[in-house]
Formats: sequence, structure tokens, C-alpha cells
Amino acid sequence: MNKKILILHLSDIHIYTSSDVVLGRAKSIACATFQHLPGIHTLAIVISGDVAFSGTSAQYELAITFLEEIKNEIRIENSLINIEIFVCPGNHDCDFQLHDETRDAVLDRIRASDGGSISESLIKTASCVEEEFFKFRDKISIHKWSYESSLVWQTTINIGEYFVGFRSLNIAWMSELREKQGTLIYPPSEVKPFEFDANTGLSVTILHHPFNWFGQTTYRPFQAVVRRESHLIFTGHEHFQNVVEVNDIRDSSSVLIEGGVLADKSTPNLSTFNMVTVDLASKEYRTELFCWDGENYLSQAGGDEWGSLKSLPTKGRSTYELQSEFSKSLADPGANFSHSAKRDLEIDDIFVWPELRFVDDPAPIKKQISGEYFEHLENISVGVLLRGDEKTGKSTLLRQYFKSYYDRGFLPLYFRASWFNKSHCSEPLKAMKYAFDRQYLKQGRDTWFQESKNQRVLLLDDLDGCSLSPENLSECLQGIFKYFSGVIVTARDGAAALDMLAIERVEALHDFQHYEIKEFGHKKRFELVCKWAEIGGETADAASWCQTIDKWEKDLTAAVGRQFVPAVPIYLLTLLQSIESGKTADLQNSAFGHYYQYLVTSSLQNVGIEREQWNEVMNYCANLAWNFYSSNWKQISEKKFEEFNSEFSKEFTPVSFERRKKNLNAANILTKIDGDWEFKYPYLYYFFLGQYISDRIHEVEVEKIIKQLCKDLHLRDNANVLLFASHHTKSPVIYQGIVEALKKCFSEELVFDFQRDAQLLNKLVDSAPNLIYKEDSTLHSRAGIREAQDQAEERAIDEDSVESVTETQAAITRLFRGMEILGQFLKNHYGTTKNPVKDDLIDELLKSALRGLYGATAMLRENTEVLAEHIERVLVEKRPELPPEVVKNKSKRIVFDIIGMFTFAFVQKAGSSVGSTYLKDNLSSVVEVNGSLAYELVEMSYRLDLPEPIPFARIKKINKSIDGNVFAKALLSSMALRHLHMFKVSYQDKQRICDEFGITLERQMAIDYDRRMRHK
Repeated sequence: MNKKILILHLSDIHIYTSSDVVLGRAKSIACATFQHLPGIHTLAIVISGDVAFSGTSAQYELAITFLEEIKNEIRIENSLINIEIFVCPGNHDCDFQLHDETRDAVLDRIRASDGGSISESLIKTASCVEEEFFKFRDKISIHKWSYESSLVWQTTINIGEYFVGFRSLNIAWMSELREKQGTLIYPPSEVKPFEFDANTGLSVTILHHPFNWFGQTTYRPFQAVVRRESHLIFTGHEHFQNVVEVNDIRDSSSVLIEGGVLADKSTPNLSTFNMVTVDLASKEYRTELFCWDGENYLSQAGGDEWGSLKSLPTKGRSTYELQSEFSKSLADPGANFSHSAKRDLEIDDIFVWPELRFVDDPAPIKKQISGEYFEHLENISVGVLLRGDEKTGKSTLLRQYFKSYYDRGFLPLYFRASWFNKSHCSEPLKAMKYAFDRQYLKQGRDTWFQESKNQRVLLLDDLDGCSLSPENLSECLQGIFKYFSGVIVTARDGAAALDMLAIERVEALHDFQHYEIKEFGHKKRFELVCKWAEIGGETADAASWCQTIDKWEKDLTAAVGRQFVPAVPIYLLTLLQSIESGKTADLQNSAFGHYYQYLVTSSLQNVGIEREQWNEVMNYCANLAWNFYSSNWKQISEKKFEEFNSEFSKEFTPVSFERRKKNLNAANILTKIDGDWEFKYPYLYYFFLGQYISDRIHEVEVEKIIKQLCKDLHLRDNANVLLFASHHTKSPVIYQGIVEALKKCFSEELVFDFQRDAQLLNKLVDSAPNLIYKEDSTLHSRAGIREAQDQAEERAIDEDSVESVTETQAAITRLFRGMEILGQFLKNHYGTTKNPVKDDLIDELLKSALRGLYGATAMLRENTEVLAEHIERVLVEKRPELPPEVVKNKSKRIVFDIIGMFTFAFVQKAGSSVGSTYLKDNLSSVVEVNGSLAYELVEMSYRLDLPEPIPFARIKKINKSIDGNVFAKALLSSMALRHLHMFKVSYQDKQRICDEFGITLERQMAIDYDRRMRHK
């Protein structure tokens, strides 16, 4: 007997009238199945919503006729085949003429419940617009449902000894005429498991809206339960045909089949559907994506590819119930974070897996993995040691591991190393039982300890917090490790911790893999702001998403700066919370010194220092920072610290040394390492030093220091001091010093002229590069760009750590840092600095940038032919098969592109330095007065780095003015291409900008077969 089932997946048919073109294609759809019918037992027609256009009885009658025609054609070809139909409703299957104020009120009430208990009467009222759909369902899908409600109906069919369960979810019960993403709610409890064993059957779920259309409160639990209870998930709505294998660690593997559009009035020639063949005996499946070519439906992707069907693992619910308090702690985000859309946030609302760096990797750039890698027990091997600062979220990470393993039926045990005592060296079970009783209900203890060690995972937290000697600790660890198949240990970074955990001293850790928890780079910060936006219902498809994400990303990057503030979740989330709630001004347009002050005062408040004392404590820290700077100290001994305290007490007010150092240590302002004291984080030192300098800005000694700092701007420490001083003061002493420093950067060079200085470059190539824009989601494009930024920073040379740098390198560094400080000064004090002064400063900044561009590229521009010949020789050696003319042209193109990259960097740096909404008019005024192409390109760089409509008129004007200037065109087109990758742009505007610059637009059509593994 055949053990195969063929699933014909139709979606978004949108039947409107009897003249619909698609109604004449029933036979063509049926013909596409014919080649598979001989080997098939059952053919299931699955329709994932939007059968009708507006949910009327007349439209459903046409649908019934259409489906019967498909069935009849198939039966003519193969009379023995069994045909079943399963359908779920979409938003177009609702008759919104039945929608009224009562339904409006009911929908509001359901949303206000945050996915809580929803009464039958509310469900009945909300789904009243689907009356005709249910009549249609009962006519074409005649089954005895094993479970049925207004929100779900499911049944099981038999194919020999195998079972296939079909579950239809009514997601459209809350649909409205103007469907808004992020507003749908569906109670996860309505997704019931089938009664057969997942290993002997196939579970199929059909729903119309993909998961990203659901409200934040139900999105994750609903997605989790659907994936857990399904092998195959069929969706529609977005008119995007796709197949994705989802490797969801928590909820097992599943295959997501996204339906394209079978018929839509706006795209009459686009008609698609899918087919999935499943061999139940071998657990293999095959997918095919069909598209109308004008005469027939042809397979576009799949067909010959067979993949292993990922069976659902046994999903037995955990039999060991958790203590209620411990269960609550697993949802604790670690601080009182709130969002305007949700008062009390849980960890799953904001959690992003950190990157882990493999400490023992000998390569210059060490291997990195995502934290979720260790959700797989087989990846833990002997054991894993995770090191990180106290604020990197080590305990939160272990709690996430606990939830993940527990939810999948494993037996995790969380243990704080401080719980160890000497008796545990000989009695490891005693330690385990102590931890068990704090996490699980005691009645399950005996059976828990009878379970196989293969199910147990130990999560050992804060190992350096153990009071035992290294030898006793090692003995405890060796004893307890024997009871677990996987062990993940966390420990604090720092000299004391490293000494405590030296491999030779703790033998039990000898074979462990050592990883460092990395701070959040560009990509992880991007993921975090996306999560934060999701809480408020903003997803990547929302109109305001780009504006929000772009602003928050830039704010975080500005505040984190050059590692001033640790880029760890607790600080980043504090900033996001303050920005989103309006407590902090736009950091791109104002002084983010306010944010640093907020962090400091919050720390003082947390340790109980009264508000009346804050000014005195901050003055104390400012004087201490000056003491560090003037004495060239990185640390201060206990004795010197006490001497400073005595001096401060004499000069200002009596201060108890013991109480002060205790409070500053508790507030994480100061920390003690190897007996000496230092500022905990760089931003604290620079913030307080900047405060001291700004308070004494007109003292002769301070003015001399500022001049010296400006002279050596290429030194990071000097640039940081000036940057923070500019947060505290608007004194001309700062900006005049920076301007003088900028004037000395490449002072002998000309200002780069894109007409004059591009002539030699234009001779290298006949045309601008043939740019290609592969249309992709903004979310995916941004993530890729952020990942590339992280990789570039990993490879970047730290100028301050290199013994010898060239004068040109030092000058570029000095220039860029001066531009950054001057730009930040303008943003900080835009409202208190007069327009003529701002205009002059902007003009000086742009001129300095263009002099730097001229000087930095001079050698390259003057030796283009020599450089091209050298590259040509290398290419001939590497690629001997290339024709000589191709090699010559390619070599010249490489030289052209290298200088183009330098130019792009300088122009973009200048644009971002003065880029602010509040400086936009000043920048335009300066550009208009100057009138040069270089200034226009800088302004365009700034404008194209914003999530705003593309300034087509200005672009056309500039582009027309540079006809024949290949180099300038290449630069302008590169700016436009970057904008397309970074921001949401309508397809029409994409076409316009690509046509303007001759960029090849490769549109991602409705068919995109994507069999990638997703880890979520």
C-alpha cells in the first residue's frame, strides 16, 4: 500500500465575480498534480485563507464550483485517489458589512485583556463576520472533527498504519477591514495536540496570517505552541511564496510553507501555489513551487530535492513542577524595566543571545558563536566555562538555559557556587538536594534523582563567589559533575577571579571549553532595539519602524561611544527605556552627557545617597578624576586615596573616607583591583574629568591643557577628555581649540575638488561601477551591514596600541576625532550657539574633511598607473586564464574602487559629524554659500543616511551636473545604494533611484525558495 500524501496548497484566491480569470484555470491546477498521482494514496487540498474577496455567499458558491472542478479533473486522471479538503479563513473571508460598534468594542476589550481569558460570548461576537465562511467550510470539508470550536477545528485521517492530523486555525476572527500588523490575538491554549504519536504520524497546521501579525503578548507563546505541535505549517496573507525549514531549538523542527497568491486583481498575471509530497514511511518530503507562465503552471523551485522530515520529538510536559518563586525568577529581566506598551517587562520581551568568544582559540581573530549554541546538549561536550564582567548578564544567561532545557523535558539544576560548603566535597548529593528544594516541588525529588544523568544539566553560577579553597572547590566539582551529562559554569572576569579559576588550581575545569561573554556589538544592539520596538507593536513591516530603529541605533552608538559605557544589556536597556519614555533627549541632536549623568545619579540613588549630597559627591569624583589625570595615574593606592580624601575634606567639606569609598564602590563608580582603586568604567573617568575642566574652563592652567589636548588629538585619551568636556560646557575655548587643531590637519593640502581632482580617476574607467541592488527586507539588510561593521572592528588596528604609526595615519585619526568632537559640540549646544558661529564651524569642519581627503589620497591619485600595473602583475599570476585586456581593465577598476572607498569614508564622516535635524538648515546654508560639488555631496550623504523620503529633485540636479564625471557619479550612486539597503523604500522609488543611476534592480519575486535553517 502507498504511504504517500500529496498536499496541494492554495492560498489567497480572492474570488470576486464569475469573470475572475483564475476560475478558468481549475484544470491547469489539476494538471500540475498528474505526474505525482500514481504514487499517492491521498491528495489533500489545503487552503490557507482568503478564499473569497469579501466573504459573501455568492463568492463562496463560485469557490465551491472551482474546487469541484479541480477535484473532478484529478479523479478523471486517477479515479482511485482519495481527495480531502481543509480550509481556514483569512481576513478577506470576513463580511465586514456585519461589523458594527459592538464588534469594535469587543475587539478593544480582547486586546486590553493582553491575551488573557476570553469568554465564548466575546469570541462569538468577534467572529460574527465569518458566518458565510463557516457555511462554505461545512459544504466542502466534510469531516468529523476530533476537536472543534469557533477558533480551531481538527481531525485525523489514516493512511495505512500512519496518521495525518489536519488542524485549521481561525486567525481572522479578529480581522478588520484595515488590517493592522501586531494587533491579532489568538489564545495558545486553543492549539490542541493530536492524539497520535508524533513518530507514527504527520501533524499539519493551517493558518492565514504569519506569526509577525500577532500582538506582542501572544506572539511568542502562540508561535511556540504551533511549531511544537506541527511538522508542516501552511500560511498565506503576505503573497510571498516560500518554504523555510525552521530549526527551533525550544519547540523542535518544523517546515513553514508560505503561500503565494493564486489570484489578485492588482497583479492579474501573478498566480502561484505550492505542492508538498510526504512519504510517511521514510519520513521524507518534497516541495514544489508553481507559477503561471501565461499558459501553464510550471514548477519554479524544489521538485528534485528531498529532505528529511523533522519529526516532532516526544513533547511530554515536564513532570517535575517548579517552585512558584523560582518560576517567577526565570522571567525576571534583572531590573525594573518598563515600556509604554507594557508596564512590567519579562526577560523574554527583551532577551538577545550574546556572542561568545572562544578564549583558547590561537587565531588572531578568535572564533565566536552565539550563546544559543549551548542550548544543544551535544555542544557542551565535557563542560563550558563562561566568563564575563558582573554586568554582562551571566545569571540571566543561565536562567535562559534553564528554561530552554526544562521546556524540552530535560532536568536542569541551577546552583550558586556560594552554596557550596566543605561537607559537599564528600556528599555531592547533599548539595544537589539543597538546590533541588529551592527550584522544584519536594514531592518530585526522589523520582528526579532516579532519572538518567543523560537528562540532567548543571548550571553553576558565579563560581568565583565560592568561599572554598581552590582545592576543596575542585573536589566538590568533581563529585557533583558525575551526576550530569552537561555542565555550564559562569565566573566573573578580573584578576582575582582569574587567579581563583586558574586551570592548574581547579583540576575539575581542566578540560572545559572557555568562552568570554562579549559586549553587544552593532548587530546585537540592532537585535536589541528590534526587540524593544516589537514590545510596542512595531515590526519590520510597520511604516514607522525604520525611523524608530534608525534613531535608537544611532542613540545607542552615540552613548556607548568608544567603549565609554559597557555595551551590555542592562545599560543599553536603561538607555532605551529613557529614550522611549521621553526622559532623555534625542542623543543625536542633543547632549548625551545627560545620559551619563543619569547613570551616575541612578547609581548614587541605588546605594542610598541622598539627593542633597549628589552635587558634593560628584564634585568629589570630579576632583579625584583630575587628581588621576594631573598625576598621570590609572590607579590610586589606598594610601594616596586617603590623602586625597583628607585634602578634599579640608578644601570643601568633611568626608568620611571609609563611608565614601564603600559607597562609591557599591555604586560601581570606583572598583578595587589588587589593592588599588580605579574608576569602574571609562565613561565615569571622562565624565568627571570633563566636569572638572568645564568648571574651570577659563583658568590659565586648564586653557593650556586644552590646547595641548587639541594638539595631540590622535591620542584617544586626549580626544575623549575633550569630547566629554564639550558635554559640560559651551565655552568657545573648546571649539576654538578644536578648530585650530583641524586647521593644522593637512594644512598644506588643497580642498578636494570633485571636478579638478577626479580627472585622473575618470581616465581609469569608462563608466561608474555596475552596481546591483538585490531587493531584500530592510531587517535582513541592516543585520548584514551591522555584522560587517562588527567584523571590520574586530580586524581594526588600535592606533593607541601601535608603537609606530605613519604621520598620515596620525593626521587622519586627529582629523576624524576633531570632526567628531566639533560635531558633537554643535549638536550639544545648537540652541545656545548663534547661527553665524554654527555656520562658520560647519564650514571649517567640511573644509578640514576635504583637505584630509585630498592629502590621504594624494599618493594614490598621483600614482594610479603604477598601482594599476602592480595589481595587473598580481592578477596575471593569480588568474592566468584571463585575457590581457580584461586584466588591464580590472586592475584599473580596482584602483578606482580603492580611492572611491577612501572618498566615501571621508564624505560620510563629514556628513554624520554635522548630521542633526537641528543643524539641517545651517548645513544647507553653508552648502549654498560655498556652492561646490564636494559640499553638495557631503550634504547628500547626510540626507541619504536618514529614514526620510529620497530627495529626488536634488539628486537629479546633482546627477545632471556631473555628467561625464564618473568618479562623482560612482560616489553618489553608492550613497543611494546604501540608502536602499538601510531603509524602507517603496518599489516605485527603488525603480526610480535605480533608473537614475543605472543600478541593476534584482527584485525578489513572489517565488523565493529558501531552505535555510533558522535559529530563533
